[in-house]
Amino acid sequence: MKLVNINRLSVIAASAALLAVVSAIGLYALPRSGSEPDASAFVVQDSFGDTGSEAQPRVSYESYGEGENHPVAQAAGWPLGEIKVTGSAIIAADADVGHVNMGVDVVASTVKEARAQAAKAMDSVMSAIKLEGITDDDISTTSFNIRPETVWVEERVELEGGATANKARPVVVGYNVANYIDVTVKNTAKIGDVIDAAAEAGGNSLNISNIYFSVSQVTALKEQLHRAAALDARWKAELYAKSMGVVLGQLISLEENYSSALPSRSKRTANVYLEAAYASTPTPISPGEESFNATVTASFAILGPDADDGS
Repeated sequence: MKLVNINRLSVIAASAALLAVVSAIGLYALPRSGSEPDASAFVVQDSFGDTGSEAQPRVSYESYGEGENHPVAQAAGWPLGEIKVTGSAIIAADADVGHVNMGVDVVASTVKEARAQAAKAMDSVMSAIKLEGITDDDISTTSFNIRPETVWVEERVELEGGATANKARPVVVGYNVANYIDVTVKNTAKIGDVIDAAAEAGGNSLNISNIYFSVSQVTALKEQLHRAAALDARWKAELYAKSMGVVLGQLISLEENYSSALPSRSKRTANVYLEAAYASTPTPISPGEESFNATVTASFAILGPDADDGS
């Protein structure tokens, strides 16, 4: 009789200890109704006292001693594991906006003269490209520089002790003024005409330093891209779950690993001086297409073996 009392006291003490552990973790799972476990049917309270009916609590089953087989874990419908997959997608779109970086480079004997010539040449270039449909909003100045043009001249100099030696020194022979603008061409079919007009107006002082293309509706494309990557991850998770004979649960985590725009196939950089003599021959320009790619890593819960699986 005394031994029985001790065992009863031990059971009561063990139960109290288990309740203390659960309370210390700060999680209380109380199913409201129904026999199927549902995350929304549990009230979750964290260690700070906040409550809500959000995602299942991230608690290691091993902390209960019996892992996922513990009745508390099974009653709460906690996942028995997870399937981690990577989803990816690539979307290509025709480039519909062109960008041309062009400018004028003028060298003269004085700064005043070089600046005046550069201003006149740039005014002519801007007037010409506006006739091709370019507006003031499509033009932005990217750089403006004034610098001396120098040459190195060697001269004989006398050193201490009467010895002589050759010494080079820079000599200013003129001044360079460079004025560059970035021109956005919203109709890529007109980009050749814009370049030709600028070349004819700017003459030998015109410099085309860079031509590249972009896609205007980037936001809509990225929305499609990210949705496709997420669906690819979901498809892979379902495929693996079915192949392994388990039931796939809800999403545990989703992380975007990499998302970028791949360079357009027609992107090019060149330092080409266009002379007005070539303006009679149209300049061929091909926009090509731009590719966007994204990759996500997703983890899905495993709820248990698939009862309908015939394996």
